[in-house]
Amino acid sequence: KQILGWVLLAAGVLGTSQAMAKINAVFTPEQLPIEYRRYADPETICHGKIIGDCLKGDLSSDREVLVLGDSHAAMLNHFFDYLGKELGFKARIITASSCVTIPGFDYQRIPEWAHPPCLAQIEHGQKYQQVAEKIFLVGSWSYHTQSKAFISAFEDFLQNMAMQNKPVIILSQIPRFKQSAMRAQRFAYIGISSAMALDSRYLAANQQLSTIAENYPHVNYLTLNDLPVFEHAPFWNGKIIYRDEHHINEIGAKAYAKDALPTFQTLLNQK
Repeated sequence: KQILGWVLLAAGVLGTSQAMAKINAVFTPEQLPIEYRRYADPETICHGKIIGDCLKGDLSSDREVLVLGDSHAAMLNHFFDYLGKELGFKARIITASSCVTIPGFDYQRIPEWAHPPCLAQIEHGQKYQQVAEKIFLVGSWSYHTQSKAFISAFEDFLQNMAMQNKPVIILSQIPRFKQSAMRAQRFAYIGISSAMALDSRYLAANQQLSTIAENYPHVNYLTLNDLPVFEHAPFWNGKIIYRDEHHINEIGAKAYAKDALPTFQTLLNQK
């Protein structure tokens, strides 16, 4: 009887597993194309390592800007490439995971595996501060502003750039969600609306950096998180533009750039 019981149980589990596999196959969307699943080709961007000259945009232009930051800056490679080609500038983008690539960054608080690339990218980025017309800072501010040591290093950097009369532009953090956008995409696939809850910490961090920027006349803080591209985030024109809860994908980066074009056109015309 015991053997018969185990056989029946095993058969039931197997049948249930096979049935669930068929159900999952029906309700699981096909894997999205690569441009929806990443923000750039890791083999072509200077994120955690140096590949080529790290330049995007109009490579023939004499106008060069420097972009420093973490993965939130890395996800803007296509963003700056589009804007550079449209507005006639080139952008040198030097980034590292969890690391805002400015001198004095408190790298000790980020994962240990990220220390060496962080320090190397900071050192490399310093080589181009003088030749850059403007310096852009992009980051996951809701993460970094929790650190007093980071805020201190950040303000030291702004002060040093002020002494060199170097314009600095801080980009606001884009909307951040409490769960991965892929969850919303799966629900959308089966025709169910799934509201994505915003993580309001990004708004508080944006406000904090905006306040800091007001103390430095050479610093511009750009509020871009309320552009139309984010009105129905994580979707835009029926396409998913986020790859997780806080990074946009290649599709999102290009759409973001088109919306930000007028703002950048005005910014670059400022002396």
